[in-house]
Amino acid sequence: LKDGSDANTKSVMYGDTITYTLYAKNTGTKAGEKLLQDTIDKYNKTKRIVIASLIIAYICFFVYPTTVVRPEVNSFNDLFSLIAYISFKADNPVNCFPSCHCLLSFIMIYALYKENNINKYLRITLIILFFMIIASTLLVKQHVIADVIGAFIISIFTAFIFPKLKGRLS
Repeated sequence: LKDGSDANTKSVMYGDTITYTLYAKNTGTKAGEKLLQDTIDKYNKTKRIVIASLIIAYICFFVYPTTVVRPEVNSFNDLFSLIAYISFKADNPVNCFPSCHCLLSFIMIYALYKENNINKYLRITLIILFFMIIASTLLVKQHVIADVIGAFIISIFTAFIFPKLKGRLS
């Protein structure tokens, strides 16, 4: 690994798929190598979708800067009020459309839905957690429904439409 001659060195160096890399190297089987290659391909596809989505989101932030009016938290009667107060103070209510939390959650839901090498219960649990992230952006008044819809549209565009357009253009 030190000289960089191994084909799997890149994934080990960047920490992308260490578990699968070690599995494929230790088993030395074709199945392990195929699992590694499939994992790297899926990871790279998801990475391209994330990068394209964030570029579109940042263009939206630059072209159409938005803010959200949040309720004022004055009392700390309970833990949730304190958490909301800290959250509102730490995060300025700007660059709201589209919601990047929702955007990345939608992309991860899509990637997990397509992934068959992950335990079914873990996959379902992660998908539920990502839906909870989406819901929480609305429930804590960080975003409005339009921000979530915008994130969903961008994730659909980058996951399904953009790859087809890219194929036709090349």
